Amino acid sequence: MRRPAVVSALLCAGVFACTPEPTVVPPVTECIDGDQDGYDSCIDCDDAEASVHPGAAERCNGKDDNCDKVVDEGCACRDGDEPRPCGAEGGNCTQACEGGALGECLPPSGESPALDSDVLNCGECGRVCPTPVHAAPRCSQGVCGRGPCERGYFDFDGSVTPGCEVFCEGNSCSDEEGQDVPVDDAPVPETGHKHGAVTSGSSYGGAVQTTPEYTNTGSLGASVSGALVSTNGTYKNYGGFTAAERK
Repeated sequence: MRRPAVVSALLCAGVFACTPEPTVVPPVTECIDGDQDGYDSCIDCDDAEASVHPGAAERCNGKDDNCDKVVDEGCACRDGDEPRPCGAEGGNCTQACEGGALGECLPPSGESPALDSDVLNCGECGRVCPTPVHAAPRCSQGVCGRGPCERGYFDFDGSVTPGCEVFCEGNSCSDEEGQDVPVDDAPVPETGHKHGAVTSGSSYGGAVQTTPEYTNTGSLGASVSGALVSTNGTYKNYGGFTAAERK
């Protein structure tokens, strides 16, 4: 190791005698490549770690890996960070940090949700479909909805919430508060047997009974006890809408 050279400098002022004063000359720096990464200590900002040197890849670890005096540039997160909340507000989905990038937004199960059909993650991770009254929640194509109404309940307003808000026995109906809901005929249920009224060309014409899933059509002029007049893969109709029976 080289020792600093000490020289004397003469300091003179006016007519006073000059007095020598020692001056320290900076040592000559010796550049070595201590970590054998191809970059010596004169340009390597951490010559004890081979993965740190000019031009190295940033590893999102809280260090200046490429010696450009900027830490973790281009990193969305750092390895070892706590998972970040993501998805629907109020949900419980998170993203983990993977190699400096945020991973997939996942629920606590850690499995990718079926966003088009999962009622707990409908359209977005953590978006829970509300449960309608007297019906099950449903997610279809990423949009929350409801399943079929429970037996005896009907959805008169067509809104997902509150759901199936009217209860009917025949043509006697009432809402959730017990208030009467006037109807002319007994409403058609969404599942099970379909019931309607006898029709004629002068009153209803062709298709007169319909639900979100089915439409009953009959032959004009068919009698109440007439023969089979209409059928599909699920139901067959007898005599002018009098009844529809499951096959």
